[in-house]
Amino acid sequence: MGTLEKKILGAVVLVIVTGSVFAVTMVYFMQKKSIYETAQEKMFETANVISKSLKRTMLEGKSDITRAMSNDFKTLKGIENITILNHEGREAFNKTAPSKESEIVKRFAADLSPFSIIKNNRMLIYRPLENSPACQKCHLVKSPFLGVVKISMSLRDEQSKIVRMAMFNILATISAIFILSFIIWILMRKIIINPIRKIEGAATLLAQGDLTFRTDIAADDEIGQASSALQGALQSISSILQRVKDITRRVSKISTEVETESRDLVETTKTETEAIENISSSIEELNASISEISESTDGLAVSSEEMASAIEEMSASIFQIAQNSNELFESVESSSSSIEELTSSIKEVASSADGLLNSTDDTLSTIEEITASIREVEVNTKESARLSERVMTEASTYGKDAIEKTIEGMERIKISVETTAEYIKRLGGRSEEIGKILTVIDEITDQTTLLALNAAILAAQAGEHGKGFSVVADEIKDLAERTSFSTQEISTLIHTVQKEVADAVYAMNLGFEAVTGGLGLSKNASGALEKIIESARLSSDMSTAIEHSTSEQSEAARFVAESMEKVRNMVSQIAKATAEQSRGMSLLMNAAERIRSIATQVKTATEEQSQQSKLIRQSTEVVSEKSQHIASALNEQKMGSEQIRHSIRNISDIPAKNRNISFKVNNALRTLVKDTELIVTEMEKFSFTPVSHSEKTTRFGVIPLESPAEMHRRFSPLSDYLGRKLGKKVELKVGVDFQGAIQDIGNGVTQLCFMTPSTYIKARRDYNVRALVKALNNGKPYHHS
Repeated sequence: MGTLEKKILGAVVLVIVTGSVFAVTMVYFMQKKSIYETAQEKMFETANVISKSLKRTMLEGKSDITRAMSNDFKTLKGIENITILNHEGREAFNKTAPSKESEIVKRFAADLSPFSIIKNNRMLIYRPLENSPACQKCHLVKSPFLGVVKISMSLRDEQSKIVRMAMFNILATISAIFILSFIIWILMRKIIINPIRKIEGAATLLAQGDLTFRTDIAADDEIGQASSALQGALQSISSILQRVKDITRRVSKISTEVETESRDLVETTKTETEAIENISSSIEELNASISEISESTDGLAVSSEEMASAIEEMSASIFQIAQNSNELFESVESSSSSIEELTSSIKEVASSADGLLNSTDDTLSTIEEITASIREVEVNTKESARLSERVMTEASTYGKDAIEKTIEGMERIKISVETTAEYIKRLGGRSEEIGKILTVIDEITDQTTLLALNAAILAAQAGEHGKGFSVVADEIKDLAERTSFSTQEISTLIHTVQKEVADAVYAMNLGFEAVTGGLGLSKNASGALEKIIESARLSSDMSTAIEHSTSEQSEAARFVAESMEKVRNMVSQIAKATAEQSRGMSLLMNAAERIRSIATQVKTATEEQSQQSKLIRQSTEVVSEKSQHIASALNEQKMGSEQIRHSIRNISDIPAKNRNISFKVNNALRTLVKDTELIVTEMEKFSFTPVSHSEKTTRFGVIPLESPAEMHRRFSPLSDYLGRKLGKKVELKVGVDFQGAIQDIGNGVTQLCFMTPSTYIKARRDYNVRALVKALNNGKPYHHS
């Protein structure tokens, strides 16, 4: 017999004994009162008869008969003594008797009603003898009564009767107590003790983590209802903890995946840092190449200016040569026309020969200056061609390679930044999924806390046998608190991860914009470099043309110089031949013809040289203009490269920040993985109720179109309504994903399910499910559900 059984049985027996004692006591006093009242009435009647008899004999003056009657009445059954007292309380017929009962007798002065007194197991009856007018004739007593009849009656018989009745009542009560206690014990053991022991055994298993809670109590009383309520509560707790276990496993899996992606993100940031360093070095090489090209372009500009000044001087010299050639041609013409008159005037010929010699000397010196200028122009032109070729070569090799490397590096940075942004976005998405799962865990924790509170209330109601269940309720409450605390820590970590992921996304967006701008600047620099290469190519071509022109002009000048040297010699010969003119006019005529021919050639050469000098001047102007364009383009390219270097410098810190953020996220995820492993370890202690179809429970599945918590909130009224209409419990189960909800209804975990058309088609194809009802929108079928 258990302690609770003893307590309940003792309490019942105590109540029965207490009630029996109270009842027996009440019966005893009521019987005693009834017996005493019966005896009192009997004695009152006897006293009335005696008093009337005594009064009649006394009115007849027969006092002896009164005394004799008094003695005769003493022999009546139950009467011990009859005493007649006067109004003073003395015994009548004995004048020497003391007044022992004067105080009692005085009560009749106010009220003549008889009364009784129980004293020493005797009942004393006092009845007054009224002082009637007839009595007053003989007795001169002014008192309303003449005396008192006192009758003494023994109560031993009545008390014996009362004792016998009390003993009977006590024995009957004790027998009834034993019989009722046995019956109550049997009923209590069957109705209360056995179900409580079943609940105690289930609670013991529950304390060990077994949440199946099978009691097999078929009664429909409060204990059966409490057992059913506890079983339903534990089934709800079991399903909640099962979902918590599944969610914890998914959180652990997602955390592991996110940790792996975080490590990949760290490796990506390393690659990104190396790419940025490579681009930075390429930009430095590009800046060095641009500086060299700028220096070469400056040298080209200086050479172009020097060549332009030389061309100006050469143009002036050519103009002077042209004038001298015209004068020479006119002189030759004059000499030719005057050759015939030469014979007539030797003096004039000598004078003309001297003037021609002087003009020839001037012309020769001018031609020598032109030749020197042409040679200087040729040297400068060759230098300009060499510089242009170098500019074109360096721009097309080093600059173009640097630009291509820059563009290629920027493309790699762009791809890396996009990949990093995608990882961070996926990381943000995983954080949001974890946030949603944490919302479900919070709600489940709240429900677990409420169920633990209900279990504690039920355990308190169960009393001694609910201690084991109370321990389980405390364990469930502690688990809910630890789960809530872990969820809060996880939520804090997730919020930190989401904030750092948002910062990383913002930084990546800035980096992506900077990389896009740098890529555009690199492409612009590539276009500018193409323009520079084209301008350098044109400049090189023009410099080559100028070089060829100056070479031809140098040959022409050399030829003119040789011709003028010959003219000078010839003029010298003419000057010498003035003395020998007599040797023959034929030689003079031949010489004049040769002079005319040479003068014509000099004139033609000077005209051609004048035209070529104009072309050279135009070419130098073009070269100078192109050099300025090249310098401007180089400045723009230099500015662009500076902007690219500035952009690279701005984004160079981003990979380090992203790496630090990734490390923080990775550490947070490691903590999250540890917490989820701790929760999984705690959840492994419980044995859950197996999921099976029950006639009292219908599971209603829901496709997660939104977050599970939101879908649970939306469909809870519908499940409650279906439960009321079907007369059974409808348990709502929101799937974590579409495939899981389809597998639940296919494997019999859920019996009903809210689906979309696409999920219904898949469920029908895989598990042959059928539609019961279509959703309504404003009372009409809604094709989406």
